[in-house]
Amino acid sequence: MAMQIHSAMAAHLRFRGKIFGLIYLERDREGAFSKDDMELLRAIAFITGPIIENARLR
Repeated sequence: MAMQIHSAMAAHLRFRGKIFGLIYLERDREGAFSKDDMELLRAIAFITGPIIENARLR
């Protein structure tokens, strides 16, 4: 509560079935995120996970 977080959402970064990171978003306003926002975050995490892991392996 000290940080004034009222809304938050997160999505795992995965590659080959393993979680290796997290995308975390927060807002100081209650109800700031919608179901559509969560769907978009999941899509971004799904695409970004393999990209980050492949870059790391180079």
